[in-house]
Amino acid sequence: MKLFTSYNRILAIITFTGLLVIGFLFYQTLGQYINRQMEDHLYEELLEVKDFTHVKNILPSPDGFDDVIVEYKK
Repeated sequence: MKLFTSYNRILAIITFTGLLVIGFLFYQTLGQYINRQMEDHLYEELLEVKDFTHVKNILPSPDGFDDVIVEYKK
């Protein structure tokens, strides 16, 4: 019975450590993926605004949300 208890203790420590490492790596990978997706989306929006201002020589009117404050700076 003593061998079985020490085996379970070692297995529990290894499992807990593995879960911590995998959880940390998953968190970091997911954070990088989300940041990359947001940067790509914001870059596309920037290109759309630049194209709009280049074609029409005016800034687009901010619309869509009441709580969002949009400012354009040259």
